[in-house]
Amino acid sequence: MSKIKSNELMPKVFLVNGETDIHSLLEGLKKHHQIIINLTNSSNISKCRIVDFLSGYVYALSGTREKLEDNIYCFTIK
Repeated sequence: MSKIKSNELMPKVFLVNGETDIHSLLEGLKKHHQIIINLTNSSNISKCRIVDFLSGYVYALSGTREKLEDNIYCFTIK
């Protein structure tokens, strides 16, 4: 079952091209927005680094990560 919140604001969707986009992602998470990232345009190494970094960030703040499809993830902070 998907953890996407349906009764709140629409999640922010980001097409991530590399690690330089991390700042935008963190700003959305800091405001407790749910974010969905598409990593299709990122290199394999960048994909791993981005997912690992964001996973640690949301874990530290009692959030969740969900893989929606290949290269598409949802991150949520409660």
